[in-house]
Amino acid sequence: MKVFTQSLIAAAITLGAAQAHAVPYTYNFSQFGIENVSSKTYSNPGLDLTVSASATSNSGATLNRNVYADAFGLGVYGGAADGSIDLDGHSSIDNGNDALKFSFSDDVTLQSITFAFWDIDDKVNVFTLNDSGLTQVGGMGNGVFGDILGNKTLNLNALADTFVVSAADWRGALGVLWQTTDVRISGLTVDYTPSNGNNAAVPEPGTMALLGLGLVGLGLARRMQKKAAA
Repeated sequence: MKVFTQSLIAAAITLGAAQAHAVPYTYNFSQFGIENVSSKTYSNPGLDLTVSASATSNSGATLNRNVYADAFGLGVYGGAADGSIDLDGHSSIDNGNDALKFSFSDDVTLQSITFAFWDIDDKVNVFTLNDSGLTQVGGMGNGVFGDILGNKTLNLNALADTFVVSAADWRGALGVLWQTTDVRISGLTVDYTPSNGNNAAVPEPGTMALLGLGLVGLGLARRMQKKAAA
């Protein structure tokens, strides 16, 4: 009986760990008030997210920028003579393609990004970032209309801990490069599978029910054994 009990407990632990599953997290970047900060941090159980901003100069140099946040979401602030507050590919000073970097504390699967102010002359690229550099995993180009409110969702399925969303130039008539991207990032959705003990694994309800029945049966068997011994 003791061996059986130990086996049942071991099975419960093993099944609990094996049933760890992806947790969907949705980030809504709309907020009350305005912030112009070097970075923004968001927390969910077992997972932290830090957002920072940058731009690229004509010479290819990376320029530090601030994260701008308000009721419409996140953008990039700084560098442009017009004080641009959007994730926009146009700057009257450096013509830099502005970018927002999303750094998670663990690997996640990026499922979607929602943009505000999207219209037909916008273009963005999405990359993963690691020690080997940037790898493009998605994008959405000019010619894509948003809905009536100017919102547009880009669906993805990319696994990493760091993502970069960059405004991009697009080639129009006669090969002319246009720098008209002017959007905000209002939200994103990720799937997160806890690892390294960052979050407790949650067994499926069916598994818990089976384990519960096993423990009930074990209790009944013990009581019957005690009565027989008496």
